[in-house]
Amino acid sequence: MKLRLINSYKKRRTVKDPLTGNPVMNVLTGKEEKEAKPTTYFRYGVMEATKEELLLYKKFKLQDGPYYKEELIEGKKRPLWHGEYLGKEVILKGYKREDGRIGFSADTTDIDELIQLGEKFPAMKAQLDAQIAGMQLSGRRWNLDEKAADLEEEESAADEFASVADETPSDTEGADDTDSETETDE
Repeated sequence: MKLRLINSYKKRRTVKDPLTGNPVMNVLTGKEEKEAKPTTYFRYGVMEATKEELLLYKKFKLQDGPYYKEELIEGKKRPLWHGEYLGKEVILKGYKREDGRIGFSADTTDIDELIQLGEKFPAMKAQLDAQIAGMQLSGRRWNLDEKAADLEEEESAADEFASVADETPSDTEGADDTDSETETDE
């Protein structure tokens, strides 16, 4: 199942008692205490998934409460994933635990390998960190505010590809590269 980044948001989490795991209540207000510093979360939409993966994901999100949510993205209802930053586009893999519960985890093998190499070879750490950043920033995120612009870009790219595919070698012989670049830029 493939996810694509939508946006980020900040949220102050509830402080929990380390012994019991229950929320800590403020004595004066009677409300749950929140952390002083907000945590940044990232919201992803499911970009590609099989029917089996979607069914497994829905069971996963509903096993601990009503946490399954969908949103209309590019004319299609898509399930959402909230959590830490995983990159602009990431693969999630589902699995069943020993206790029968369902789990999902991001496939970060390539990034984990580079982190381990950076620890093993400190002189190369800066170069490996740059590769990690490049991997996490590859792809694109969904821009829900500019749906029309995204569709126009996809249509113009398809039109350009179709016009290039229709050209014969005799049409392109002797053509100047600068002229063809200015035609596509307009």
